[in-house]
Amino acid sequence: MEKKEDSAVAMATKMGSKPEESGTNWSFLDQIDFAKTLENSGEQSNIDQSTWKKIFIQVGLGEIINVLETGIDKLIKQVVEQNTSELLRKKFGKCQFLLAMPTFMRLCGMEINAKTDLKQEALLTSQLWEQLKSSLFYTIQFLLAEQINSIEEKNKAYQTALDKTEQEAAEIPGLAGIMSDVKKQFLEKINDGKKKKTDLIEIFNNIGSGFVTSIENVFGTTVFAASHQSIEPSPIV
Repeated sequence: MEKKEDSAVAMATKMGSKPEESGTNWSFLDQIDFAKTLENSGEQSNIDQSTWKKIFIQVGLGEIINVLETGIDKLIKQVVEQNTSELLRKKFGKCQFLLAMPTFMRLCGMEINAKTDLKQEALLTSQLWEQLKSSLFYTIQFLLAEQINSIEEKNKAYQTALDKTEQEAAEIPGLAGIMSDVKKQFLEKINDGKKKKTDLIEIFNNIGSGFVTSIENVFGTTVFAASHQSIEPSPIV
């Protein structure tokens, strides 16, 4: 097997051949702006800017995204290396002469190494994606849960205050008219809290679904597929 530093791209260049491109799916992956996609996901989920910035800092999304995008850049180069190694071996074809066997084996080893490197990097990128996703969702859901609990506590306080106010008013003749207006104000506050709680629960249950789907649709045909690929040399027909 050839030395690890052998490069199919370098060999193809020396031979005057153009290295193979990464392909359409990998190009789509390379075009993803994770920070912008996350920001859009937050807006679609009606998460206010201050909360989103707090999430971004708390999770350390900036650092994770930088590492993820660096890993994807590396993956693209490894895909080009793998595709080029496959092309070189196909151009060489089946080994017809024993004296050419060293070159044939070198090309086979080059392809195996390229596939192994891509598979390992794809596994790391998959794990990093899962880390980003779980950290993001956990933090968002935790903050949303805090807001929901806060609304519930406020509504309990309003309801308790309303009950006590009604008790006080019942003991004083002539407060029925005033109490009607006061009760209306209390109920407006309570109903507003219920609506906010319902909206937050909906966000809690659906947070990031669009973001995850859009990203993982691209990852499925690239990163995830590469992380499960065989490292055996491609068959030559």
